[in-house]
Amino acid sequence: MLILRRSIWIIILTCLCVIVANAQSNRPIPSPRIKGNPPQIHPSDNQQKAESDKRGTEQSPLVVKTINPPNSETEAKQEREQRNEQSSQNRWLVKFTGGLFIATILLFGVAIWQGWHLKRSVDSLQTTQRAYVSIKELIHTVKPAEGFGEIIIVLENTGETPVRKMICNFNHRCFPEDIPSGFDYPDTDPPVYGTIRRKTTLDARVRMPFTAFEDARTKKQRFYIYGWIDYYDVFPNTPRHRAEFCYEVMISKDRKFIYKIYGTYNGYDDECSRKPSPYVPPT
Repeated sequence: MLILRRSIWIIILTCLCVIVANAQSNRPIPSPRIKGNPPQIHPSDNQQKAESDKRGTEQSPLVVKTINPPNSETEAKQEREQRNEQSSQNRWLVKFTGGLFIATILLFGVAIWQGWHLKRSVDSLQTTQRAYVSIKELIHTVKPAEGFGEIIIVLENTGETPVRKMICNFNHRCFPEDIPSGFDYPDTDPPVYGTIRRKTTLDARVRMPFTAFEDARTKKQRFYIYGWIDYYDVFPNTPRHRAEFCYEVMISKDRKFIYKIYGTYNGYDDECSRKPSPYVPPT
């Protein structure tokens, strides 16, 4: 941005120079003065001559011949030198103005290129350094005696900068078959708030009744877990990010767990089915 400001100031100063130069070129050329004293007229003499002289009447008309006084050689030389000097100044002014115009165009182009290159570099830096939150793994804990189980969702920030103002929401559902096409993936209350430092993880726990695990193991129901994560990165004036996920929890008869990515409720940022929710501090 500093380079762009300097280029703009250079363009403004160049335009001012062009205006001043044009004003200088339009200055009129001083005309040479005619040396000598003007003839003096005596009114009394004219009156006397008019009474006795009949020239200029019908009887004796006058013939007037106008002769321009010749300029002296010195005045003509000075006038030629002034014209030549003014012509030379005008030629140099035209060249100088053309050069300034070309320089202005080049500076403007350089400013545009530098601004574009700077923006591209900043965008590239943000893309490579910003936070990225994803699901690293799912871990289950089943407690039949207590009648419930938990699935631990391990969130990982694989980026080079921390996560800010993160809100998460996780839920589960059981269906006899596939998730219905009109299912809107409802949230649970309350959401989970947190932050994740660079290259670290955060555990989020989802509790559910033990019967959900047993129905999935005996194939009475199909067991799904889903959720979303909204967060900011550390860079200013960047949009809020979002990640969505949905897994089918498959349990074998000998209680081995398999987590399979399911459906279209999976993606990051523009791939998500919903926009990121605005950050609302916990109450």
